Amino acid sequence: MNKFIKLIVLVFLWAIVWYFVHGEIYEQFLNSQFDSSTAFILFIVISFVSVVVFQIAFLAFIIKKEKVKSFRSFFKIETLDIKGIWLCLGLGLIMQVINAAFLFKLLLEPARNFLISLGISGQKIGLGSGEMVPLLSSSQAIFLTVFLLLFWWVEIPEELFFRGYIQNKLQDIVGKNIAMFLSALIWDISHLWGLINILERFFYGLIYALVFRSRQNTTAPMIVHPIGNRSLLLAVIIPQIWGRKLDTVPTMLFTLFLYITLILLVIIGWRILKLDRK
Repeated sequence: MNKFIKLIVLVFLWAIVWYFVHGEIYEQFLNSQFDSSTAFILFIVISFVSVVVFQIAFLAFIIKKEKVKSFRSFFKIETLDIKGIWLCLGLGLIMQVINAAFLFKLLLEPARNFLISLGISGQKIGLGSGEMVPLLSSSQAIFLTVFLLLFWWVEIPEELFFRGYIQNKLQDIVGKNIAMFLSALIWDISHLWGLINILERFFYGLIYALVFRSRQNTTAPMIVHPIGNRSLLLAVIIPQIWGRKLDTVPTMLFTLFLYITLILLVIIGWRILKLDRK
């Protein structure tokens, strides 16, 4: 029980700091001081850099606290889990189809509207997150494209914490199955800035937790999660380099193309650098 409480305290501390550095606190200020496109760019840059610094510092604290001797062994990232990556991607795509077919209208949207009526706010996630991107100039779109590609890995420390550390530790306390659901739930609730999407985010978190539970390897969720998020934004931003804005179906197809292409590039890069440990 003491181990479980310690993990919950760590998650609570992570969630509180995460809330302040993620950007929603100062987003309104940026919108009041700058035009929509400039405010959006500043929001992305400031929040990404702040989140990266915080997450790396937090993981460094855990490594020191746990007296970790092997970083990669501790977080279960010693080898690239190719099967896990495609499993994670496949389950995510199935979730998107189910979402578009009936789940959003029947369950997720009513839940979101109910939370809005209670005064809870937050940005959309999934394919709807592209709606938050304002019209950009060509130079702004180029800058954001380069920035997002350079920072494609922002959620890697997040997955190392919630899957490689929290879920991994919970497995020894409550078993793999319960740890899987707790990991998804804890990860979901920790997004204090986006509780409006609490039900939708839980399903995505459950996919990452399920893949970790079945593969006992963090590399799949830590790669698929950030690339999925970057693809959603890049599919809307890249066409604006040429002054275009794609309709819904082309945007979805372009998102899928970017999703698979970026995953393949990461896999190739991993292999070229020979990052697997024998």
